[in-house]
Amino acid sequence: MVKPYDRTTPLLFLFFSFFGLSLLANAILVPLAGYWLYMRGGLKYFQFAALKGNSPQSGISNRRELYHAFSSNHRVTRPVVMFGDSLTANGLWSEWYGAEVLNRGIHGETTKDALTRVPDIAALNPAKVFILFGVNDFGVLPGDVTVANMRQIVSTLRTKSPTSEIYIQSIFPPPSIDRESWTSFVNGGYRQLAEEYHLHWIDLSPAFAMGPVINRQLTVDGVHLSPEGYDVWRHWIGPHVSSQTAEMQEQLVH
Repeated sequence: MVKPYDRTTPLLFLFFSFFGLSLLANAILVPLAGYWLYMRGGLKYFQFAALKGNSPQSGISNRRELYHAFSSNHRVTRPVVMFGDSLTANGLWSEWYGAEVLNRGIHGETTKDALTRVPDIAALNPAKVFILFGVNDFGVLPGDVTVANMRQIVSTLRTKSPTSEIYIQSIFPPPSIDRESWTSFVNGGYRQLAEEYHLHWIDLSPAFAMGPVINRQLTVDGVHLSPEGYDVWRHWIGPHVSSQTAEMQEQLVH
């Protein structure tokens, strides 16, 4: 006797096949989604977007636009400009040295990003410019490209604001030994630039190094500085900055 055809069999086969494929897809996609979210700062990425309507990168662009607009209308005579990335951005320069010292640090910038902002820095006609870029170049740009970018930054500043005194600061000691050779190469290139262009060279390494790496007690994560780290930095460069602010204050008195 021929057994009747059971229509449920292929349906069950299809159901379990799709179910199995769904589990497999989830097993692959969920970790990938988690990694994507982790690389963007976790849930704070979505919280920021929901509150601000923009991604963190848009916030950086807004900061650049704000600095650009301010540079076009700035009327303070010969300010001192702190030009750098997040290390500079997190400093309380005006509070430490007075309103004549302008903070022009932006989080996450490389030397390549800095090149686009040089005209705005020059437009301020600064008496002094303190430059610190490079930590964000590691793993993104070869050391020789970083040095070449710094050369172009210096050259453009010299052309567009020839009376500004330029101070090149060394990159801080690295957080780990694997970055030491790259950091040393770049700092060596920076120092040669300072000598070639007759600029001021400020080597920060002696104040922050513990052996070949940075003193962890002066940082919060191996890269960004703690309040104690900023105290060391501002006292290390203070004589270079305060000479200018003292002259400005004397002019205001008279």
